[in-house]
Amino acid sequence: MKRALAGDNITYANLTPAEQHEVIRRLTARGASIRDIAAQLGTTKRTLSRRRASLGAA
Repeated sequence: MKRALAGDNITYANLTPAEQHEVIRRLTARGASIRDIAAQLGTTKRTLSRRRASLGAA
């Protein structure tokens, strides 16, 4: 998870659901946009939008 937060080419698919939740929560708290988080994790903006909404972080 630390490597995903640091941007070390860790993809969304390589994280467990709990790690996905935590990475999205922390990056959102840092002020990262959905577009930035999606690019960093190698996933789509739509996937992150749905995940953030399900976490209550939208």
